[in-house]
Amino acid sequence: MVFRFAGVQRVLLVCVLVLVLGGYCAVGISRIRFDVDVTKLLPEDLPEAAGARVFMEHFLKRSQVLVLLEGTSAEAVEAATERVAGALEAKRELVERVVWRRADDEVGAWAEFVAWSLLNQPEASMRAWMEGLSEARLAGTLGVYLEGLATSPFMADGLAGYDPLGLTGPLMKEMGGAGERSEFGSADGLFRVVYVDLKEALSDYREVAKQLGEVRELATAAAGGEVAVRLTGEPAFLAEISQSMESDMKGSALSTLVLTTLLVWVVFRRVRLLPLLALCLGLIFVLTLATCGLIMGSITALTVGFASILIGLSADYGVLLYEAYRVAGGDAREAVRQVRGGIFWAIATTAAVFLALMPLGFPGLSDLGLLVAVGVGIGGVVMVGVLPWLLGRWVPVRGNEVKGWSGLGRGWQVGCGVGVVVLVGCAAGLGVRGLPKVDAASGSIRPRGSEAYEGVERLEAKLGGGARALSVVMAADGEGAMVGRIAEARRVLEGLKAAGVVAGFALPEGFWPEAGRQGVNLGLAGEMVRAAGRLRAGVMEAGFTEEAWGLAEGVLGCWERWGREGAPGLPEGAGARWLVERVVSVREDGGCALLGEVRLGKGVEIGEVTRALPEGCYLAGGDVMTRTLDRYLAKGFTGISVLFAVITLVLLAFAFRAWRPFVLVVLCLGVSYAALLGLMAWLDLRWHAFTLPALLLSLGTGSDYFIHLILRMKGGASAAEARGELGPALVVCAGSSMLGFGSLVTASSSGLASMGVVCAAALGLNLVAALLVMPWLWERWFSGNAAAGLPGARGTLG
Repeated sequence: MVFRFAGVQRVLLVCVLVLVLGGYCAVGISRIRFDVDVTKLLPEDLPEAAGARVFMEHFLKRSQVLVLLEGTSAEAVEAATERVAGALEAKRELVERVVWRRADDEVGAWAEFVAWSLLNQPEASMRAWMEGLSEARLAGTLGVYLEGLATSPFMADGLAGYDPLGLTGPLMKEMGGAGERSEFGSADGLFRVVYVDLKEALSDYREVAKQLGEVRELATAAAGGEVAVRLTGEPAFLAEISQSMESDMKGSALSTLVLTTLLVWVVFRRVRLLPLLALCLGLIFVLTLATCGLIMGSITALTVGFASILIGLSADYGVLLYEAYRVAGGDAREAVRQVRGGIFWAIATTAAVFLALMPLGFPGLSDLGLLVAVGVGIGGVVMVGVLPWLLGRWVPVRGNEVKGWSGLGRGWQVGCGVGVVVLVGCAAGLGVRGLPKVDAASGSIRPRGSEAYEGVERLEAKLGGGARALSVVMAADGEGAMVGRIAEARRVLEGLKAAGVVAGFALPEGFWPEAGRQGVNLGLAGEMVRAAGRLRAGVMEAGFTEEAWGLAEGVLGCWERWGREGAPGLPEGAGARWLVERVVSVREDGGCALLGEVRLGKGVEIGEVTRALPEGCYLAGGDVMTRTLDRYLAKGFTGISVLFAVITLVLLAFAFRAWRPFVLVVLCLGVSYAALLGLMAWLDLRWHAFTLPALLLSLGTGSDYFIHLILRMKGGASAAEARGELGPALVVCAGSSMLGFGSLVTASSSGLASMGVVCAAALGLNLVAALLVMPWLWERWFSGNAAAGLPGARGTLG
């Protein structure tokens, strides 16, 4: 039944539709947030990626900024560090706490930390330490201490002479090589860290950026020109990456929209068409963005690229529709009838190849694939349902518009020859330089130019344990489960050490709060509290000053208090809690983690250790991703290649329903694919996490050009006629898509930028093959009007 609405009814209907769409967009867009977790760009099933996620989740604080200071003079860096710390401490409305050294006036914090840590040591370690302080052995223990004051990192950082009883000895033994390093500065003094806890842990990245701006301004002014200042930490990641993502999405979408409309004007010279096309593209973008908010809720550093890609692809449908509208003499209904078949198959192939990104395992790419697939569907609906109505009312057809480009003449013959030369010349790169090289460096899956990311790398290089040292993260859902996890990890690592796979390891079990162990050790600690007078007298007789008793006095005081009140799960004081949280994380939801260290044996690959570790134990840090990502990609690329190829071929077969056009298109796609690989070889473009799927993705989207031409020729047109009629539209289609992908070259993610470059190049080569080479082959293969007898939908332009 057909309803005809009067003017008022039609206006009301339009108002209702606008309100519904406006409400949908408002609700969806309001749910969108920027997800700045860099680890979400990594494959979910990669153990090293899981380790990076656990590490960032537990040991990067939301409110802590790390100010990194580096220079060429140790004296200058030390002085600058003190000035920076003082300037930040004075900003009490912004900064909660500044930690930059183990200073003498913070002995109380270290005392609580040492007292708490000793209670978590194995009972045997506690008893061995107590035995060394027995009445018979105390004098000898103090004499040995005097000969080697510098053996404790506590002493090296300002507490020298404060530990005559060797309270820190059991802790340093547990920490292994990690205990010999400081978290405050490098051994040469040229690199130092100031830990700044902000007053508020904000979630709005704009407000966080303001906080960081104040911190940077204060630190830079205080440091002076000789010392470089960097900021890193979770607030820096949040502000930096969110701002770059917002800029990427706005910049790429706007530039693609402007350049696409300009391209349409250059080819068709219809000013009235431009605002209508821009309106439809803007509507598609907003509807897709709202759908993103409702389906996914977040935008990652990769999915920001959907806007420019979507605008470029959706413009294809509008251009094809306008070309059909011109050829049909302004009949919008006829134009829709002619193009709907081609647009349907174009949407199907594009959506299918983007959805095929999901099995690759990269969450960012999976989200990008889903979002673009949904977007091109919305784009097809808007272009077919809205644009014809607008064209019929605002863009009347002029008499000289019904003619397409001439598909005959010497120019096209020369163009065919040039196209063959271009394709063959590019493909020759395979013979001269071989296949493109693989680049597994993790730089392709992280934001480029990120000060926060570079700061973490610098921190690890300066304060880490070297190229063979990695962090081992043990995670569990409860504190009780962690005890068994630590024991299992120790058993496995001891076996690996015996086999030479691991050169050494440190699991700081003495920092894990186990209630049973604390109770036993607190009873032993009571004996030391009762012997305080004897111990103090021994220290004084050995020649130490009153100040040297400070740390021991503080430790014994904590034990005395805890003997009455019970030992705390974690230290209560802010200073001691800060130290413990370097290696221990206990969240309110019960999740917990412990951070240790593993040093690989000479020539050992990371995978040997990863495969041997028990469940819940991961390696992180170092160049873990660089060492493993290449093998992951090599394993997955073959499968995803087959999947893309099968999807594309099946859709092409359904679209053509004839074997000769199918074979012809597969041949042309193969030639353009070889040309793309050769071009990458000539230009030294590498395969990595994003260019691998980009190679295949570009073929899926580029096959649309072949579909439109084949369906037109199957409908009875000669190759020259089809090329002449569709030439302008295909040039604009390819140009808009190339602009969409090409605009990603400025994206903050270097991988996304590479993906844009490769896809843009592939689409250009596909256009050359489709518009110049394939019609020439069609004319010779199907000779004359043979194509008219092929089964297919007659009279379809698209």
